[in-house]
Amino acid sequence: MAGSALIVSTDNLYMDVRLNRGNRGDIRVGGCILTLDWTSDSSSGDLDLSIVDAYNTAVLAGDVHLPFVTKIHGKIISVETIPGEEGDPAETPPSADYDIKLKDAYSYDLAGANLQDLSNTDAEMWIPTTPVPVSSDITLFIENAGNSKKGRIIITLTE
Repeated sequence: MAGSALIVSTDNLYMDVRLNRGNRGDIRVGGCILTLDWTSDSSSGDLDLSIVDAYNTAVLAGDVHLPFVTKIHGKIISVETIPGEEGDPAETPPSADYDIKLKDAYSYDLAGANLQDLSNTDAEMWIPTTPVPVSSDITLFIENAGNSKKGRIIITLTE
């Protein structure tokens, strides 16, 4: 399953404001917004991608001027999904009722199935009743989006 995701430029990635480097190559989040633009696979319409890998790719490309990371430590306080290329629902939006999972290292959906049957025309936001702790990589897993479709996901974390 291919597909791709890109950490949007540092204009939209606020990790550089309050990011503290851990002792084991981890990041400890004081408060950040991860903005990723994604494209589903051209044949399966799905996406299965490590957010840490996407982040480190942005570091290698020089788009993010921070150290490499192996884990994300923090608490998810909101997730926003926006259909379409660069968050424009008029440009290559996913199929109606597409699904997103945010999987931890044990394949547990950190969003608890709250990002299912998403709109292909409107942005949607999930705010958990209790912040969701993270201490691993997060895998962005998207299903039923349609072939080569695009969207944006914005994950807000706090310490």
